[in-house]
Amino acid sequence: MNPDSLAEWIETARDIASRAHAGQTRRDGLPYLTHPAAVASSVPPILQPIAWLHDVCEDSDVTPEDLRHDGLPEYVVVAVEAVTKREGEEYEVYLDRVVANPQAAAVKCADIAHNLGSQPKPSSRAKYLLALPRLLPAAEVVWPDVRLVLGFAGHG
Repeated sequence: MNPDSLAEWIETARDIASRAHAGQTRRDGLPYLTHPAAVASSVPPILQPIAWLHDVCEDSDVTPEDLRHDGLPEYVVVAVEAVTKREGEEYEVYLDRVVANPQAAAVKCADIAHNLGSQPKPSSRAKYLLALPRLLPAAEVVWPDVRLVLGFAGHG
C-alpha cells in the first residue's frame, strides 16, 4: 500500500465524518466529531479511516455506496458496514458481524475504550464490558497490542 494513499484515505474519511456529524453533539454536549477523532487517534494508521467513519452510516444519511464513490478502499467500506449497528438489530447479532471482521473489531474496541472514558450509562457500561472478551481476540489479528494500548490488559 502506498503511504500517500493511506494519508488520502484518512483525510477523506475525516472530511466525510466532519460533514456527516455536523451539528451533532454527544451526551456531554461536546461536538460529536470529538468522538471519532478520539477513536481515530487511538488506532494504528491503517485503521484510522474506519475509525473516523465508524458511526457515519448509523448516525447520518451516508451509505456504503457513498464511501465507495468517495474513493475509499473496499477494506474500509466493508469494516464500516460491519461496525454499523442496524435499526432493530439484536446486539448479539451485531457483535457476531463485528467479530467476523478484525478491522471492525479493532475499531469497536477503541470506540468502547473512548465511550467507557466518558461516563456511560450503567447499562451501556455493562454491555461494553461483556462485548470486550469477544472483540479483543478478533482485534488482535490486525492490532496485536490492542489490549495494552487501550488499557484492556485484564480483559479476555
